[in-house]
Amino acid sequence: MQRPIKKSWVFLFLILSLLAIFTASIFSDIAVEFNDINLEVEIREMLNNYSKPIYRSKLMDLYELDLSGKHITDLSGLEHARNLEILNLADNNIKDVSPLSTLTSLHILNLQNNEIASLEAINFDSINHLNLIELYLDNNFIGSKEGESNHDSGIEAISNYHNIEILSLNFNFVSNISPLLNLSKMRVLKLRGNQIHNIDGLGACSRLENLDLSRNNIHDISTIKELFNLKKLNLRENDIEDISPLQNLTQLEYLNLHTNTKIKSVIPISNLTNLTTLILRNVPISGQVWVFKDMEKLSRLNVRNCKISDFSIIAELMAKGILQDNEENLVFATINLRDNELIVNNNDPLASIRPYWENVTNREPTFLPHFSGLVKAPIFSQKSGFFTDQFTLYLSSENSGLDIYYTLDGSDPNPDHVHAPKSLYQKTFKYSEPLLIKSRSGDKNIYSTINTTHGDNAVPYMPPKSEVFKATVVRAIAYDHENDTQSEIVTQTYFVDENIHTLYSTLAVVSLTADYDALFGDEFGILNTGLGENIYYSPKTRVPANLEFFETDRSIGFQGQYEIKLHGNTSVANPQKGLHVIANSWVGEELIQYPIFKDSLSKANQLTEFKRFILRAWGTALNWPVFFSDAYHQTLLADSDLDIQDYRPVVLFINGEYWGLYEMREAIKNLEYFQSHYYNWQPVPLDILELGTIDFIDEGDPQHWFAMLKYVENNDIQDPDVYAYVQSQMDIDNFILYMAHCVFMGKKDWPIHNEAMWRPRTVDGKWRWIQFDMDQGLRPSVDAMYDMVNHVTNEEIHPHPLFLQLFKNDTFRHLFFNTFADLSNTYFLTSVEVDHFLAMANELDPYIPEFQARWNYDFDWEENKALALDLIKNRRTRRISQMLEHFDELSGVMEVTLLTDATMGKNAINSITITSDTPGVTDPNYWQGNYFQGIPINIQAIPNPGYRFVNWEGSIELDSDLQSITIHTNQSFSLKANFEPINN
Repeated sequence: MQRPIKKSWVFLFLILSLLAIFTASIFSDIAVEFNDINLEVEIREMLNNYSKPIYRSKLMDLYELDLSGKHITDLSGLEHARNLEILNLADNNIKDVSPLSTLTSLHILNLQNNEIASLEAINFDSINHLNLIELYLDNNFIGSKEGESNHDSGIEAISNYHNIEILSLNFNFVSNISPLLNLSKMRVLKLRGNQIHNIDGLGACSRLENLDLSRNNIHDISTIKELFNLKKLNLRENDIEDISPLQNLTQLEYLNLHTNTKIKSVIPISNLTNLTTLILRNVPISGQVWVFKDMEKLSRLNVRNCKISDFSIIAELMAKGILQDNEENLVFATINLRDNELIVNNNDPLASIRPYWENVTNREPTFLPHFSGLVKAPIFSQKSGFFTDQFTLYLSSENSGLDIYYTLDGSDPNPDHVHAPKSLYQKTFKYSEPLLIKSRSGDKNIYSTINTTHGDNAVPYMPPKSEVFKATVVRAIAYDHENDTQSEIVTQTYFVDENIHTLYSTLAVVSLTADYDALFGDEFGILNTGLGENIYYSPKTRVPANLEFFETDRSIGFQGQYEIKLHGNTSVANPQKGLHVIANSWVGEELIQYPIFKDSLSKANQLTEFKRFILRAWGTALNWPVFFSDAYHQTLLADSDLDIQDYRPVVLFINGEYWGLYEMREAIKNLEYFQSHYYNWQPVPLDILELGTIDFIDEGDPQHWFAMLKYVENNDIQDPDVYAYVQSQMDIDNFILYMAHCVFMGKKDWPIHNEAMWRPRTVDGKWRWIQFDMDQGLRPSVDAMYDMVNHVTNEEIHPHPLFLQLFKNDTFRHLFFNTFADLSNTYFLTSVEVDHFLAMANELDPYIPEFQARWNYDFDWEENKALALDLIKNRRTRRISQMLEHFDELSGVMEVTLLTDATMGKNAINSITITSDTPGVTDPNYWQGNYFQGIPINIQAIPNPGYRFVNWEGSIELDSDLQSITIHTNQSFSLKANFEPINN
C-alpha cells in the first residue's frame, strides 16, 4: 500500500509545481511601458493590438522589425523583444541604444541617418557583447571630434564585433580605421565619403570581397595588394597616383577609379580579365586604351573624359560581342564615351564603333555625332525666319560630286531611308529640284497627336482640340557616296503665314528639331514616357536636337546642335514635359552664346554665355490656379542676394508643330551656373548639395557641410565665439533671406526636400542657399491660411533643424525678425506682389487660348487668376499674424514713419535703402513700414553727394546728432532726417 501512496504524492507535487510555474509566468508577464509614442504605435501596428496592454511575452514573438523613418528617439521597452534578429532603425533620431543590450539574438542592426554625433553619446559600448553580423551606421557624424588626435578614431566601440561580416560607415567623419583592422571576418566594408588618408594594415582583413573607399583622401593603396578575395573595389574620387597594387587582384569583377585624375598609368589593370564593370571616368588614359583588349567579360565601361582619341580597341571588343547586348544571356551593355578627344583630320574618329553602337542599351551619347569638316555642309538659299508669302528654297553644294539629302519631318537625313523609310516619321528625300516653302495651314497634325504619356497621371494625354500652327523644317546633309561620309546636318525653320507678324509678336519663339527616335521612339524617345511599368523614362538620357531661338523682333538669337534631356521629377509623367538643354562640344555647340536674359532684373542680365538652360513645362501645375507660380515667386526677388532661376516665357515648336507655352529658365543646380555668375567662368571647385535626394551630391563632397552641422549640434550657439565661427562657415544673411522667402511664399514641400546649397571649395568658402521649385506657393491646398511659420518651427511637422539651432542665438533671431519685416515692407508688400503677378499674367494672356487648345485644357484662366490674386492679397496679413502667434518675443507690430528731402539725402532702415527704385516706394520723402515691437532696428541717414547730415527730429527720444541709430521700442514713431548743402 505504501508504493501507491508515494506515487500519489509525487503526482500531486508535479501538479503543484506546474501550477506554481504557470502562476509565476502569469504574474511575471507584465505590461510593457514605452517612453516613445512613435515606437509604441509601430509595435502596436506590428502586433495588431491598438488598445490593450502589450505584454512582454508578445514582444518575444518578434523576430524582425522595420522601424525606419518613424521619428523614434527612445528605445525603452524594446529590451523585452529578446528574440529579435533583425532591427532596422534607419532615419530616426535614436539617443540611446542601451535598451538593445538584452537582444542577444540580434545579428543585423541598421542605424543609418540617426544624427549620431558619436558612438559614445548613444552608449554604444552597452551593446558590444552582441553577436552582430551586419551593422549599418551610414550618414551620421561618427568619427574624430575637433581637436582629437588621430588615435581617437571615434569607432573604437566597433572593434569588439569580431564576427561582423558587413560593416557600413558611409558618409561619417572617420579618419582612423585602425579599430577595424582586427575584424578579420569582414566580407563587406563600406567607408564612402569619410576623411580617410591612411589605410595601412587593411590587408589584414583578407576575407574582404567588397570594399568601398570612395570619396576619401587616400593616396597610398599598397596594402590593398593583399586583398586577393576582392571582387568589388570602389576607389572613386581619391588622390591615387599609383595603382600597381591592383595588378594581381585577378578576382576583381568591379573596379571604380572615377576621378582619380593623378593616376600615372593604367597598365596595372591590364590583366584584370575577370572585370565585368570598369569605371575610369576622368582618369587620363590617353594612349593606354590597349589595356582593355583582354577584358572579354566587360559589360560596363565608363571612360568619359579620359583623353582617348583612338577607339579601335573598344571597337575590336564590340566586334567580338563584348560590350554588346546579349538578350539571351540577359546582358545589357553600358558604355560611356563622352567628352573624349575627337580628332577629325578628314576621317570620322568614331567610324570603327558606329556599326555596333545601337546594340548597347545604356550608351552615352545615345546617338553618335557627325562631324563638320569631313564633307562640307549644303548651302540654303534662305535662312530660318518668318515670312508672309511663300517662296522657293534652293539647296546647293560647293562640291558638285556630292548628293544632297533632306527631310521635312524633323528626322535626320539618311540616304538609306529614301526608298525604305524607317518609320512614318522618318522619310528622306534626295534633292533634285527647288522646294516650295508655303503656309502649312490645313496640314494634318502629326507629332502633336502622339500620346507621350502611358500611365495613370493627374493630367492625362489628350490630342489637340484643333489644327495646331505649323512651320516647315528643312534638314539637309551633303553625302559622299565614294567614301561613305556625310556632312553635319543643317536645319532651318520657316514660319509662313499672311498674319505671321502678329502671331507671337511679344514672345520669343524656340524651334526644336530632333529625329523621331530621339523624341518619340519606343527605345530612346525621351518624350515617350511610361512604356513598361515605369511612367518615367530615364531623366538622364540625353539626345541631340537642333534649336533655333527667335527674338521678339524675329532675329535669330542663337541656333545650333545641342543635347536635351527631360527636366523635372513627377512632371515628366505629364503630357507637356520640361526639357533641359545642354551645350556639349561632342554633339555641337560648346556654349550658348547669347544674352538670353538681357532684359531681366537678376544678375543673369550680365551673362552673354550659358552652358545650359531649362525649357520648363507646366505639366503638374495645371491643376493649380496659375502654372507660373515658381517663376513668379523666384523673380519677385530677382534683384536680391538670392541665387534664383531667371525666367522668360517662350513659344515652343517641336519638329515644326506648335507645342505650347514654356518657361525659358536658368539651370541652377550645376557647376556652370556659379562659375559664370561669380567667377567669370574660372574653374573654381565647388560643393553643391541637394538635400532629400538619392544622389545628394551634385558636385564636390559633403564633408564641410556635415562638419558645420556637427559643430552647431555640439556647441552652444548662444556663445558669441561659437556664433562667429558659424558665420565664417555659412552666409548668415543669405540663409535668413532664403528662409524668409520660403516661409512667406508658402514653400510647403520643404525644408530638406527641395533644398540645395553651394560653396566654393576654399578655406573661407561659405555655404549659400539655392532657390528653386516654389510652385507650392500658389497651390490651392497651400493657400494663405496655411501656417508656414508653424510648419518650419514645429518639431512634429517639418522643422528646419539648422534654423532651429541658430534661432537660439539672439543676434540671429533678431536678424531674422527684421529681415522678415524688411521684406514685408518691400518685395512682399501686397501692392508689389499684385503688380508683379499682373505683369506676368498679362504677358501670357494673348497666348492662353492657343495653349489650351493644344493640350485640350479647359481651365478658366480668368477665374484662376482671380483665385491666385485673392491668395496674394491676404498673404501678408496672415504671415505677420502667424509670426506673432508663434514667437512669444513678438508682442505686436508698430508703424515706423521716415521722412526726408530726397533731393538732399535718403533714409535706410535695416537692409532697406529707401529710394524711388525700392520695391513699394512711391514717395521716398515719406515712407511707412511695419516692424515687430521690441526688436531693435537700425536707422541711418545717407546724404546725397554735396550734402551732409544735420540731425534727426521726430516723435521718439534719441541722440539726434548720430547719423546711424538703433531704436528699441514698442511704440510707433516717426523720424525725419535733415540734411544741408556742404558749402553752408
